[in-house]
Amino acid sequence: MRMSEEELQEKLTRLRRSKLKWQFIRSVLINLLIIWVIFYFFIGLAVVEGNSMRPNLLPGDILLYSKLAKDGWNYGDIVIISYSDTIGENMNIVKRIVGVPGDLIEVDEMGHLMRNGELVTEQEAMFGYQETDDWIGFPVIVPEDSYFYLGDNRAVSLDSRRKMQGFAQKDQILGTMIAMARVSFLGN
Repeated sequence: MRMSEEELQEKLTRLRRSKLKWQFIRSVLINLLIIWVIFYFFIGLAVVEGNSMRPNLLPGDILLYSKLAKDGWNYGDIVIISYSDTIGENMNIVKRIVGVPGDLIEVDEMGHLMRNGELVTEQEAMFGYQETDDWIGFPVIVPEDSYFYLGDNRAVSLDSRRKMQGFAQKDQILGTMIAMARVSFLGN
């Protein structure tokens, strides 16, 4: 029994549709794999919590960060640091690098920074008194493979000034902020 021309055309059309459907599914899966590889190895997302980076970053801001800068960070870089709190719970915090290995760091009670004997002018910082009994003794020298970090809102930031946090080790820094999205509907 031979197929009619119409039946043959219909069968070819179904085959083309099926082929296009599988090409589309394959394309979506490949693109999802590429996106996963990019976000797993090269790019990360973080959400700002708390007020320690005000006025520059607000709670709810979404940060895109590069995981590639693993060999060194510079003054002013906003980084994501993997940190364990007092009960051993791991969390990520967002702070600004203000001291690199070998720097002599001093911070006064209002949060003003002196690096290597010179007062640092910080346009991005909000200064204010923070009472705590857990201060490190100043001046300090930033150890090899470590970084000194501060929040921009010095009166409320828990940062390298505290003994329990101290310096960020090189392997604790997950990456450097490359972009930020402000989500205004969160009421910030």
